[in-house]
Amino acid sequence: MILEKRRILCIVDHHDPVLSKDHLLFLLQRHVNHEDQVEIKLVERDIHYSPPLLSSTKLLPAVSDVIIESFKDINSKKNWIFKLEKYQIPDHIRKSTYNYPFITALFWRKMNPVVMPKNQLYDIAVSLSCGLPSYYLRDKVKAKHKIYYFPIRQFSKDYRSISENIREQDIIYVGSQTMYSELMTDTNYKVSYYNDPYYNEAIKLAGKLEHKVISPQHQLNILSANGMKNKYQLEGFIHLCKKLKTQQSDFKWYLYGVGSYEQQTRKYLDRLDLKDNIIFIGEKANIYSYLMSADIYVEWNKHSSIYYEAEVLEKSHYKND
Repeated sequence: MILEKRRILCIVDHHDPVLSKDHLLFLLQRHVNHEDQVEIKLVERDIHYSPPLLSSTKLLPAVSDVIIESFKDINSKKNWIFKLEKYQIPDHIRKSTYNYPFITALFWRKMNPVVMPKNQLYDIAVSLSCGLPSYYLRDKVKAKHKIYYFPIRQFSKDYRSISENIREQDIIYVGSQTMYSELMTDTNYKVSYYNDPYYNEAIKLAGKLEHKVISPQHQLNILSANGMKNKYQLEGFIHLCKKLKTQQSDFKWYLYGVGSYEQQTRKYLDRLDLKDNIIFIGEKANIYSYLMSADIYVEWNKHSSIYYEAEVLEKSHYKND
């Protein structure tokens, strides 16, 4: 049986700070075979990059190669000549994809008007990273099926700009079981979990994008979402804190996100002289530096959970259902 040749576009940021070379190759190999016509489009031009897959793989001009001038070929009136210039993408924009996604979104909004669209129709188009590759796929590519990869767990406010523009025939791939569970609960489009052997590596690389924030001298560091969903969980949290305090444990409990019981929690902590032990770190896209330094992870509910990530990093973890 002869397989029909598919035309596939892969959008690759080989400078993505959480994806190693081997990780990118693993993701690429999930979607191509020798019968496919594969085209690779880098986010940024690199003369040292060579397509890692097949001899027939074609390397296209980069996303950052923008047209600054166009004129007709004097030797052939039917042809046009385009002068390209490299649009500079600072390193901090790539880091912002995982630390401050809204900054990357603003950068793309500025970059978008000068980026050339892909007018060809592809059978499949794949973005292998968050941020600029996924924005390019969303706004500039025509394809029968679009595939968006989220190589590490992100929270709903950070992936909403992509998920809200998903078509019925498109699909999101996630390597995080907690993100998969959240998407399957909160959305009605196609989501698929894949077993990623590089997930541990990606989490650790993400954690290194921010300075280590948990002080090592404390005997016990606990991390959880600021997500108590009822008074029973709030009372359980306060009880645990009081017990740790009476045992004279030197502990810090870090709460990420914004919870509906935060105001009540703060009042309890003030009254019980526990406010120095509980650290509210607010909404952060990248909390992996906290997780890497934590001794225990506690999950109150599945929303904004990183329970799977705690398992991958072999942290002690506890579900309070």
